[in-house]
Amino acid sequence: MEVVAEELFHQKLSLFEDVLLLFLYESARSSI
Repeated sequence: MEVVAEELFHQKLSLFEDVLLLFLYESARSSI
């Protein structure tokens, strides 16, 4: 059970990183 929770946690973390990178990219592009 803990292994599944950890897998979900890592998936959420990677998804969060993708969204964060996209947000940073968009803000950097609009500021130019």
